[in-house]
Amino acid sequence: MILNLSSLAILALATAYLLLNLNKRRMQLSEAFGLTALHALAFVSAAAFGVVAVQAFEYRLYPALAAALIFACLVGAAGGRAFGRPAAVRAALNGCLGAIAAVAGGMTIFANGQVTFAADIVAILLLFLLQKAIDWRAGKGAAGAKGKKASGPAAKPSTAPTMLYAAVVIAAAAALLLGQDRIAVGQFGQPQLQQAVLDEDNNLQSATIELGATGFSPKNSEFATGAMAKVVIRVDRASDAGRKLICKSLDIEAPLKQGDNSFLLNHPQPGIYAFELDGGGYRGTFTVK
Repeated sequence: MILNLSSLAILALATAYLLLNLNKRRMQLSEAFGLTALHALAFVSAAAFGVVAVQAFEYRLYPALAAALIFACLVGAAGGRAFGRPAAVRAALNGCLGAIAAVAGGMTIFANGQVTFAADIVAILLLFLLQKAIDWRAGKGAAGAKGKKASGPAAKPSTAPTMLYAAVVIAAAAALLLGQDRIAVGQFGQPQLQQAVLDEDNNLQSATIELGATGFSPKNSEFATGAMAKVVIRVDRASDAGRKLICKSLDIEAPLKQGDNSFLLNHPQPGIYAFELDGGGYRGTFTVK
C-alpha cells in the first residue's frame, strides 16, 4: 500500500512540474505544439495514475476509476490556465480516455510491486522526453519570436468535436462499468500452478496459497500420494476474514481468519479437488497425483 500511495504521489508531482513548465514556456511555443504537449501530458499521466490506482484500491473498480478520472480532470483544468477553457476540456477528456483504458487494462494484471514500478518508470521516461521536447521547442520559439507581429484574435473554435469526443469518453466509461463482470481480474502474470514442498523427515508435503484481491494464488496446487498434505491459506485482507473455505469433495467448510489458516489432508487419494469461498467468485483446485 505504501508503495502504491508513494507512486501516486510521485506521478502527481511529476505531472505538476511539467504543467508549471508548460505554463511558463507558453509564450515561446506555437499553439499547435503547446496543445499537443498538454494532451500528451494528460493522457500519459492519467494512464499511469489509473494503472497504479487499480493496485492501490485493491482492484475495486469504482474508486480506482473515480480517482483516475478526477486526476485527469485536474490535469486538464491546470493546463487550461495557459491555453484556455476549451483546451482544458479537451485535455481533460483526453486524460479521461487514457485513465479508462489504463484502469481496464490494469484490472487484468496480477497484483505485484513490479507493475507499479514499471508504470512509474515508463511514465516518468515519457514525461522526461516530453519535457525535453518542450524545452527544445521553447528555445527555438524564443529565437524566432523577435520581430514577430501579433496576430488578430483567433476565431472561436467549434464545440462539435469536443462534444463528440465527450460522447466517446462517456461511452468508453459506460462500457467498462457495464462489462466489469467480464473482466479477467488479475489473470495476467498470476501464478497458476505450484508443486507442494516435501519434508522427507516428517513425510509431510505443504503448499501455501495466498488469498488477496485477485483471489487464490496460485490457482492450482499439486500434491503427491503417499504423504500427508498441509495446505496453508494465507488471507491478506481483513475484509476476507470470516468467509468460509468450502471443498465439498474433502468435506471442508471452515471460516478463515486473517493470516495463515492450516488444513491437513491425511494421505489424499489421486484426483482433482475443487475449493471456493462462500459466495463464489474465488475458486481453486488441489491436484493429487
